[in-house]
Amino acid sequence: MNDNLPKTPTSKRLLEEAAQIIPAPSGLWERVERKRSKKAFPKRVFGLALVTSAAVLGLTLLLRPKTKTLLSDWRLDNRTVAIGETLEAARSALTLAAPGVGTLQLAAGSRARILESRPGRQRLALESGSLRAKVTAPPRLFVVETPSATATDMGCEYSLTIVNEEHWLGVFRRRSGSILTVTSGYVEMVDKKRQAVLVPAGASVQVMPDGHQGLPWYGGNPKPVTDYDTTGKLAPLLAALKEPTDTLTLFHLLPRVTGAERIAVLDKLLTFTTLPGSVTREQVLALDSKALATWREELKLLWGGAAQLGI
Repeated sequence: MNDNLPKTPTSKRLLEEAAQIIPAPSGLWERVERKRSKKAFPKRVFGLALVTSAAVLGLTLLLRPKTKTLLSDWRLDNRTVAIGETLEAARSALTLAAPGVGTLQLAAGSRARILESRPGRQRLALESGSLRAKVTAPPRLFVVETPSATATDMGCEYSLTIVNEEHWLGVFRRRSGSILTVTSGYVEMVDKKRQAVLVPAGASVQVMPDGHQGLPWYGGNPKPVTDYDTTGKLAPLLAALKEPTDTLTLFHLLPRVTGAERIAVLDKLLTFTTLPGSVTREQVLALDSKALATWREELKLLWGGAAQLGI
């Protein structure tokens, strides 16, 4: 400060007041500290919670038991296939084998998955394309599921194909049905409506686009049967069935028709065979389950695949 400046009483008093330290109002610092604490508390709590969550997650991952890969009885290219594993034959066929079960060939462009593999039960899913199975296992051990039906093996050889697949932009796919053809033994085919058909060697059956199972047929010409499944016109079908093995189609047709049509089907059946002594015409027309089972046992003599196995 320049002591040579003139000092007036007023300026002197102002300088003395400015030089003094003015004390803070009562309770000011306490209020400031409380506000700071309130702002800092959520940050501390959030940080503590974050650290705790990370620690718990890390401990959980550390202590969680590792999932064990379950292996099936099937082998592919000298390696064992895992249960749940998807097998895709991109450009060439794949061949799988299981001791005591048989062999399975997945055609090029097909995809399948192992669903279950244990003593007394082998179950696969055919998701697209086709496969050919040759089974040596006891009846009902080997099962293949498709989007439309389930094929249960009775000790045989057969092919199974998913048909009417529609692709859009390579992403969306609709599977409309499947065709089973048996070359030895026979297979039980069950659709999603639980309708079962026994398909002997030399015969085929198709699951229709609407999901119901069509009639089984013998030989390489399915047109009369597929036409009937589409149109429901009985007369052309009856006219086309001319062989004793066509009793397979006629027998499975009986419960699907009523009234005069059922009588016509029975009459056609009786042109190839006769009723067992214990079975009456009235029982068959009434679809008596015991009578039909008895008659079916005799008809199996005309159905080569079932007769071969004595089933």
